[in-house]
This record gives sequence, structure tokens and C-alpha cells, in this order.
Amino acid sequence: MNQKPSEDSHNEEYDVIVVGAGLGGLGAACQLGLADKRVLLLEKHNVPGGFATSFVRGRFEFEGALH
Repeated sequence: MNQKPSEDSHNEEYDVIVVGAGLGGLGAACQLGLADKRVLLLEKHNVPGGFATSFVRGRFEFEGALH
């Protein structure tokens, strides 16, 4: 997810900008894309998924999910 924007990315036009790639943002962006909308999905973290992700510390893996 360490992609650099293309040089002409500032010329892109979008119908919708979704801020946050958690489950809600991902779902909204997918549904909008299926409805033929041009969608820009922004996420500040290095992986999408929000709290539906996990991380490893030493020998242990932790789930960030709330459920």
C-alpha cells in the first residue's frame, strides 16, 4: 500500500471520495463502484480494514476486531 500518486493524479475527477478504508468505507466504496461511480478511497493506515485487521508482536497475533 505504499503507492505513489501518478504525476497527473491531480487531474482526476471523482464522483465520490470515501475517507477511511474500514469495513464501512470499503463496503461503501464497493457499492458505489458497482453503481458506476468514480470512487477515490483514502486510508491513512498502511493496510485497509480498520479494526478488522490483526497485528503480530513477537510470538503473538492480536485481532483488532471489536466483535
